[in-house]
Order: sequence, then C-alpha cells, then structure tokens
Amino acid sequence: LWALLGMLVYILYKHVGLTPMQVTCLVALKPASSLLSPYWSQAIYKRPDKLMANLLGANFLRYFVFLWIPWIHSAWFIILAFGLYMTLTRATIPAWTEIFRWNLPSGQREKLVGYATTIDYLGAAAFSILLGIILDLYPTYWMWIFAVSGFLGLLSTSLLFFMRPNSEDFL
Repeated sequence: LWALLGMLVYILYKHVGLTPMQVTCLVALKPASSLLSPYWSQAIYKRPDKLMANLLGANFLRYFVFLWIPWIHSAWFIILAFGLYMTLTRATIPAWTEIFRWNLPSGQREKLVGYATTIDYLGAAAFSILLGIILDLYPTYWMWIFAVSGFLGLLSTSLLFFMRPNSEDFL
C-alpha cells in the first residue's frame, strides 16, 4: 500500500482527473498528518493499558477505507483515505516505541528499527516499479490493487491480536 500511495497523485491525475485544488490537498496532507496524529496518540499518554487498543483501532481504520475504493469513485474519498492512512500511521509511532522499549534491549531496538526502515524504503521502491509495470499493462487495476492492499493490511491487524507486550504495568 505504501508503494501505491507514493504513486497516488499520478494515478488519480491520470484516471480520475484531479483538479489543481485536489492535487494541492493531496500533497499537503502528508505533512499535515504530522499535525493531526497527536490527537490519536494522546489517548495512550500515561495509559499503557490502551496501547494495544490504540494499535488495533488505528491499524483497522487506516486499511478499512481502502476496501471501498472500487465502489466509491470519488477523488475526495481517496484523498480522505490517504489523509487518514498517513495520520494513523504516524499516530501509532508512540505506541510502537513503548512496545519496543518494553520488549527489546537497547541495542536490538536500534538494529530492528534500522532494518525495518531499510526494508520499508527498498520495498516501496521495488513495488513502485512493479506496480508501474502492472498499471501500464492494466490501467484500471489500480482500484482493485488498493482494495487488495487494504485487505492484506487488515490481515496484519489480526496478527496484533497475538502480540502481548512485556511490561509489569501493562494491564
């Protein structure tokens, strides 16, 4: 999904016919999500019992909206879905930081974050090339790729049910 969102402006401009106002909103949402994300993550401030609920709720919401893209043909809906995804992705960083702090020693945390960041950026670059080739061959598949990516993201939410942070003050 991350690779597809990187190409979102081009996809929507080509297939939906974005207006300059919509392009501006879409581009401005990525940095603006940093301003909105503390409102979500504020719920876990000094509340370790809310960490998992925060992660589960954010993960569900940020992927669920993409399931509807094949049926809702509105550029504003897709822009809203992108803004929600970016906001909730950044809003879960404090919860993940706490979980890593509880479960991993200091040296392993840095290595894990370094490896995960590298995989994230390299994977997004590789998938962008692959998606570009697929979308050149099948231009209308972008809506279904969003839906499948949203479904796969929801499957990752189910993995969070099995995660139990190690902390004396958790629950």
